[in-house]
Amino acid sequence: MRKSIITLMTAFAFCASLNLHANTTEVHPGYTVETINEGYHMDGCHPDMCCQTHQLCDAVRPFQLALYNPYQFVDQTTSIYGMRLNLIYGVNDKVKGLDLGLINSVCHNMLGLQAGVWNQVSGELCGLQAGVFNEVCGKAMGWQYGVVNVASSVYGGQTGGVNIAHCELAGIQAGAYNYAHCANGFQVGVVNQCYGIEGVQIGVINWAAELRGVQIGLVNCLVGCECFRILPVMNFAW
Repeated sequence: MRKSIITLMTAFAFCASLNLHANTTEVHPGYTVETINEGYHMDGCHPDMCCQTHQLCDAVRPFQLALYNPYQFVDQTTSIYGMRLNLIYGVNDKVKGLDLGLINSVCHNMLGLQAGVWNQVSGELCGLQAGVFNEVCGKAMGWQYGVVNVASSVYGGQTGGVNIAHCELAGIQAGAYNYAHCANGFQVGVVNQCYGIEGVQIGVINWAAELRGVQIGLVNCLVGCECFRILPVMNFAW
């Protein structure tokens, strides 16, 4: 009886020490448990139950076949460098190569082509997204093509019905409604909105708070603190 009690106490102390170590140890180079929990949060975008605390996120496989997460060949903490096929819904840490399916979700960075009905990258995209709804919570370096395209910053282009760059656009947006907080490039569509643009807006309605360039359209609005004017056909400021 005495030996059993001592054994239980030893096991409890060992588990407690493991838990204390897990709460402070690095789970990935440059990240602690706390920073992994913070993740790539941008405009309500979160890693979709990926890379849970106390789990290593450095496993790599060349192929993934997913029915509906967690019913997939390899678990969501594994990265795929090759091809991923998501019959309904698949989740993995990082993907390099081809990401095809109905709903494609990447917890961190995506390099390559992501094509499906719903594409979501919680980190950064370097490549192409093509689908009905495309979302990148970090930088999108390449192109988004779909009905709705959303990214934190875009270095390249967005083509679709609705294009949104929450922070910065360096390139082109072409669609029915285009929005960028600040832009260096072109917005072409029915309605173009940008708080600060250095470039060209072409559309039916063009709206800017600050403009270094030209607005061409039916209604051109410049509503900055230093200048307020609404003109038809063309508006410009330098």
